[in-house]
Amino acid sequence: FVVVCCLCALRGYSWCEGAMTTSTTTSLPLSSSSSSILLSEFLELLKEYPNIDEIGFMPSSPSGKSGVWEETKLGLLLAHTPTLYFEAKHHLLQTISTSHNVQPDLDTPSPTRQIDLLLRTLLFVNGSHYAAWNWRKQLLFDCESPIPPPKMKDELLFTQAVLTKHPKSPVAWAHRLWILNHGAGLLPLPRGVFDNEMTVCGKMCDLHAKNYYGWTHRKDILQMYCNGLLQDTSNAKNNNDEDYSVNYVKEILLSEISTTQNWIESHISDVSAMHHVFVCAKFLFFMIVINNPSPSSSTTPSSIPSIISLENLAKCLGTTSPETQSAIMTLLSDNLLVHGENMQARYKESKEIASVYNLQFMQMKEKLFTANNKCQ
Repeated sequence: FVVVCCLCALRGYSWCEGAMTTSTTTSLPLSSSSSSILLSEFLELLKEYPNIDEIGFMPSSPSGKSGVWEETKLGLLLAHTPTLYFEAKHHLLQTISTSHNVQPDLDTPSPTRQIDLLLRTLLFVNGSHYAAWNWRKQLLFDCESPIPPPKMKDELLFTQAVLTKHPKSPVAWAHRLWILNHGAGLLPLPRGVFDNEMTVCGKMCDLHAKNYYGWTHRKDILQMYCNGLLQDTSNAKNNNDEDYSVNYVKEILLSEISTTQNWIESHISDVSAMHHVFVCAKFLFFMIVINNPSPSSSTTPSSIPSIISLENLAKCLGTTSPETQSAIMTLLSDNLLVHGENMQARYKESKEIASVYNLQFMQMKEKLFTANNKCQ
């Protein structure tokens, strides 16, 4: 466990070092008393500074300091993390065993408030603690009503803080998606929430290369937002355009493809980002094909499916107009394939990865239009 913490400390030291030199930093003094007192001191500071949005581990600290706060940033002395972790785990099990009600009351001191703080301590150190994330779900949701907005906002901020130290934790990403699926007033997903999730994904994918779980979350949020737009009929009424939502979703998907292509140019080895472009392209082609059916098949999409088969997409493409087929061919040839070829030419040190990226779209083009020609 300590070895893992040491490796993690290499990524979190830079900002902590700067934080320790500022006059606004609040320090947690190194105590010679028992480990339970050290935990109590830490929990008190968690109460005092609840809005943490970034954490890191410090391999050492001047003047015997074991932790620092600067505004919303938290740094923990690496040597104290095992003590905090095991003490928090011990106290958590004791508190849960003596508490019959795990619904939180954050305004007054209570066992559930103590459980909340202990779970935060555990997850700051170990972001992939399955049981701890499940306990947090019990604190937030009583299976009868959605999560209230204040608690939802607080939990999203806490999850973001955990991800800054554990950006590739699949459990943390799954918990964040669970919050968004169960939050009050979040279906359809508001634009502000959508933009914030895109920003968080970008930061976490910057922190850890090839962050599969981060890009998967980005895909899920994109799909959730687009499907919410497609199912919300008020957009069409407000804009006097029956196809408003469909056209808006196409614009969002095109923008996401462009944004990710720009990302790839500075992260050429990020295969997860490359796959994200491929998935977005399938979403976009699905929207174009389904929204432009043959006269005998008037079908409009109500949602984008999670899995889109190229074979099924090719069959649908064969029933569309020549204009629709030409539009998809143009997107493939003049945008996606050109970008893949440029990556191959510009980044010789990653030529093999860029070749695989380009090959995906060559195979997509072959599957879509070879099958289409057979149908005709």
